Amino acid sequence: MAATYQQARPEYPAELFSDAAQYIALLNTFSGHIAMAGWQRDRLYGAIRSHLAERPDGTLRRHRGAVLHIARRRDQPA
Repeated sequence: MAATYQQARPEYPAELFSDAAQYIALLNTFSGHIAMAGWQRDRLYGAIRSHLAERPDGTLRRHRGAVLHIARRRDQPA
């Protein structure tokens, strides 16, 4: 017999701001960027620095969210 679940689904949105150095430090943790040839990485990171320097606040805004699924089987006592 399949169990039926009661569940709550709280969501946690986040807006993150990074300057060029912080964003590049994050990119350096991604395997694709680690594996990239040095000249490619330097070109990409230079473009990021240049682009963000043109912005009034010099920052990058990223959005992300997390969803926490909490469930309890209905066929078992609370």
